[in-house]
Amino acid sequence: IEKYVELRPDDFIGYSKLRQSYYAAGKITEAVSTCRTMIDLDPSNENRRIELASLFEAVKMPDSAIATYREAISRDPRFHRVHERLGLLYARMNRLDEAKYSVLRSVQIKPDYAPGYFSMAKIYAMEESTDSALIMISRGEKLAEIPDDILKLKRHLTKNR
Repeated sequence: IEKYVELRPDDFIGYSKLRQSYYAAGKITEAVSTCRTMIDLDPSNENRRIELASLFEAVKMPDSAIATYREAISRDPRFHRVHERLGLLYARMNRLDEAKYSVLRSVQIKPDYAPGYFSMAKIYAMEESTDSALIMISRGEKLAEIPDDILKLKRHLTKNR
């Protein structure tokens, strides 16, 4: 794969496969370097930055993931999915105020972004704010089909009212 990327340096699928191979082989430094190369080649692509932050999350480096998400937001504050992902990471770290702020930014930027509403419902549920969680689920389901985990959450929340 390294040779392929050398011959086709403009092929993102090749880079993606290379990153996956490095990760599978436990070569995290090389996987991170490949992600950074992909960002350099396409700096305005939100997905490239999410991929790097996700890699950091997978190897239990949340501070590096947060820094990556924040760098992406400073590059382009309209990266709605980056805001959501950062918020979900904060939620997993039990930093709920920061989580709410980040996820709410995602739906402020893109009001028709159903996953943002569903993510917000999860955070409100963590705070035991049942009514707020159900409102967010309702907003999300007006835009998209409810994912299974959110459907279970909705049942749980309505059962315990």
